[in-house]
Amino acid sequence: MARIPEPRIPAHPGKMLLEEFLIPNKMSQEELADAIGVPVAQVTAIIAQRSSLTPMLAIRLSQQFQVSNNFWLNLQTRWDLYNVHGVTRPTPLVSTTPIYGQS
Repeated sequence: MARIPEPRIPAHPGKMLLEEFLIPNKMSQEELADAIGVPVAQVTAIIAQRSSLTPMLAIRLSQQFQVSNNFWLNLQTRWDLYNVHGVTRPTPLVSTTPIYGQS
């Protein structure tokens, strides 16, 4: 019988930012904040996983580190979906009949 792997906990964008970008580039949080034009507190909050990554910050990070905007936004989306799914169960739909394509 095939074993279905358990889903892994996705990486928070702040963890990815710290471990895959700042540390290898020997860049401090202050240097990053200056380079992308945001307050140090905003970078610190993202890295400490106390704040979500905004689309504007995703654009700034993508320009700084030469990766796509979607790279950062997908990290945040995966994190958000994982956490919502783990905390609440979706309310069942009242009607399970598809609406699309009905005449």
